[in-house]
Amino acid sequence: MNKVNSTRKNAAEAVEDVIAEATSKARRVRDAATKTLDQTPDGDIRTDLRDLVRRHPTAALAGAAMAGAILTRMVLRAGRR
Repeated sequence: MNKVNSTRKNAAEAVEDVIAEATSKARRVRDAATKTLDQTPDGDIRTDLRDLVRRHPTAALAGAAMAGAILTRMVLRAGRR
């Protein structure tokens, strides 16, 4: 039983490490994106987004669907509280 508990503890620690690393990376990406957006005029952002959608329409559609799903979950959760 000790071996099972030890294995479970090691797996939990590994998962925590992965989550901590992913969270740290997400923060760095967020900070970089915020800095870029703060320094970019709105017209440039719209032009860049339009170009991105034209070059990668499937990825843009998938991103929009994911954003919609996330926003829906957030709104539904907020409504339950």
